[in-house]
Amino acid sequence: MADRTASAARAGTGRPAGVWRPAGFAGISGRKELRPADLLALARDAFRRADYATAWLISDRLVRISGGGDPLPLVLRASALARLGHAVRSSEDLARAAFVDPSDRFANEALIASADIVAGEKALLRLAAATEPPAPSSLAAHLQRRGKTALIRCEADEAGITLLGLATALMTLRVGWSGERQSDAIDLALATPGADGQPPYVGQVKLAWPSDETAVAFTPDRADVLVHPATVLRPAEALPTLAAAAAAAPGLMVVVPVYDDAAATRACFAALLANLPREGAVRVIAVDDRTPDPAIAAFLDALAAEGRIVLVRNRVNLGFAASVNRALAMRRPGEDVALVNADTIVPPDALARLRSVLHRRQDIGTVTPLSNNGEDTSVPCRFRSSPLGTAEDVTELNALAWQANGETTVPLPNGVGFCMLIGARLLDAQPYLPTTFGRGYFEDVAYCLAARALGFANVCATGVYVGHAGSRSFQDDKRWLVRHNLERLSRHFPDYRAETDRFFADDPLLPQAARLEAAWLGRQRGLGFVLTDRAQNPATIRRAAASLGLPADRLLFAAIATDDGGPVLKLRGVGQAMPQNLDLRLNVEAEAAQAARFLARAGAVLAVDPQHLPPAAVSLVRRAGVRPAALLTGHVGGLSLGAGWTDRFAPRHVPTERLASHLRKTGLGVSLVDARPVLVPAPRQPLRGDVLYLVHAAGEAPADSLITRLSAALAAAPKVPFTLAVLAEPTAERLADHVAWVGAIDDDELIDWLHFAGYGPTLFASRRHGIADERTEQWAQAGIPVAFFDPETQEPRSEGLQLRLPHDAADDAVASTLMAWMARLTRPGG
Repeated sequence: MADRTASAARAGTGRPAGVWRPAGFAGISGRKELRPADLLALARDAFRRADYATAWLISDRLVRISGGGDPLPLVLRASALARLGHAVRSSEDLARAAFVDPSDRFANEALIASADIVAGEKALLRLAAATEPPAPSSLAAHLQRRGKTALIRCEADEAGITLLGLATALMTLRVGWSGERQSDAIDLALATPGADGQPPYVGQVKLAWPSDETAVAFTPDRADVLVHPATVLRPAEALPTLAAAAAAAPGLMVVVPVYDDAAATRACFAALLANLPREGAVRVIAVDDRTPDPAIAAFLDALAAEGRIVLVRNRVNLGFAASVNRALAMRRPGEDVALVNADTIVPPDALARLRSVLHRRQDIGTVTPLSNNGEDTSVPCRFRSSPLGTAEDVTELNALAWQANGETTVPLPNGVGFCMLIGARLLDAQPYLPTTFGRGYFEDVAYCLAARALGFANVCATGVYVGHAGSRSFQDDKRWLVRHNLERLSRHFPDYRAETDRFFADDPLLPQAARLEAAWLGRQRGLGFVLTDRAQNPATIRRAAASLGLPADRLLFAAIATDDGGPVLKLRGVGQAMPQNLDLRLNVEAEAAQAARFLARAGAVLAVDPQHLPPAAVSLVRRAGVRPAALLTGHVGGLSLGAGWTDRFAPRHVPTERLASHLRKTGLGVSLVDARPVLVPAPRQPLRGDVLYLVHAAGEAPADSLITRLSAALAAAPKVPFTLAVLAEPTAERLADHVAWVGAIDDDELIDWLHFAGYGPTLFASRRHGIADERTEQWAQAGIPVAFFDPETQEPRSEGLQLRLPHDAADDAVASTLMAWMARLTRPGG
């Protein structure tokens, strides 16, 4: 099915459709099942009909079902967007598909066929390097599509190098090669590929490893020939035996491979050289991995001339492992080695403390610090990167980590090479990083896993924090390198994935990360605390920031939940900002007191819909002595607050004038906060009349009863006037005729989504929050008919483009009103 659908998407490529047509919802409404296979079939049919708007709709639904984790729906959506004339958005989807799975055949073939020259060539090379590459005829066709005549694949083992070739015509190529000390050229005779099923590479030549060379780079004599990889590395096991260096007192050698990003490189060396350990012999080896930036080369030359570093310069680009190995070959007896990426910020005392941890136990082989971008050791979120911040931020976090955790260590499956200290005992037993991973990724992991087999431990020093910008050298190639090398690593260490899954699930770094966050939070002043019982969403963040007059990055969400152990205060920054690990049990005196101290230091406190907050929230606010504080509500039922809240919160904010007017009539003093969405709809004209969109408030369940009544009304109509498109995820119980479940769409994505789907009449279905939704006014002002529930009206009232529905109206009555309203809207002159 996937093959046929992808073929249909590729068929008929050419000029985009000149006339926009709205997407058809009929094909996905009322279906008993909404399996991906069914949607793929519908997408295929839409492509065959050249109905690209509907193809976009269905492929977008597939993207949302998969959570964006399947490349095929992204490729389909990109194809539909291209035919609708949206080249930039199409390219974004193709890039995202290649990011999700860089080895995916559909994604790579789509990129090869695209107008993006660089991305197309990279996609071709990924296909050629795949474990199961395409048939020879397909590879040859891809070469021709990219304007290339031949592809040379280079493979290396301990014995030597093999060059394999495939060409679109008979030819003999002159291929030059160069190493650190030697260079020469060889001839490679190529022919067109044989029949499918035969080996794809027809030409072949073998080359023994030139003596003393650790890497060889290849350059063909024609520009229309691709070489992959352009540089091959000698396996670490086959590296030449080096003469022992002169004996010296045990010390530290810091190795910094350098390639690009001049600003990050300067910042790295500025911090590193200022913060080297004061005790013992310390030297810094910088390895210039053939940087393309003359400014970096000149900077390194200047440091070397001043005697501040030892500079090693590669003649060819070797990548991380081989560059590190060149420095490791210079290691003196007894020296520990710190591997430091050139985009790190090493703060004061960090290296000295890493060495202190290393020498606490004889069995410790590697030590890795905490970091904003340290994979396993990332804080606040493991395996996710966070902003680097300034050098001062890194210095503060390092000091707080030491204050919170001291020399506490946590066992790791492996160290992480962005900043990893390797002990001399381990280096004596295992002197080099493996070079089987090419340009980079997982050579540090493989080294550490092999170290464990030798009896050494890998640990995280939770009292040390080092900043890391991350993956600037590899940029968009990182994902492919990671996936490609992970497969290779798994072949050598089959238990690795399961072990890292357990590490992620158990999260043994959580207590130490929480202590660091508590120390950090204790130093903060002027934060805005948002007391709430709900998850963060764009509307709540926007309204809270406007209510407190603070930027979003100065907000701290304090969500109070209750589990079997009692009430818990979960402190979370916006998005992935710190903190993300700090939970305080309010029925434990020490933790409740700490929570109160945090709240007392806040610059401002805001309670969101406090009538829904548990009693523990009232107790916490009273204990902290919070004053002044603010209140934000979007609930039409008013604020029936207990005494615990009434005397604590002023001003009281609401997000819309309509809600403010309603609450003032109940005798409640409120003020309007301007928190309108930044994005304003700009609909095409005419609007759709064949669909009624149903939008829910964030966190609310779909209005099942109303949807059922509308479905029945539509089924009873002599001619189905429209489809009800529900912006939520369906369940089997909710499937109904004439109802299309589009999938959940975040508020900040909705306008963009409707731009492609086509704007039409919209029902904001929340009875509690309807008049608190700023969009009911904004959209009507933009010319979009909107319906919403309003406690101010006792009967349905149509005013201009707004339909106001009674707050307590029965679903049958609401369905009848909506049917009549839609009929009027679609009537000529209506």
